[in-house]
Amino acid sequence: MTIEKHNDDYRISLEQGTPGFELPLEGEVRAGDYQRIASY
Repeated sequence: MTIEKHNDDYRISLEQGTPGFELPLEGEVRAGDYQRIASY
């Protein structure tokens, strides 16, 4: 399963139950964004 939310500049890729985070090299993800990621 792959979750992409480009408006918030983060991408979640789930492969074999292992989450992988791909963040923009020039960007910041707020703590609130991580909380929303965890909510999935």
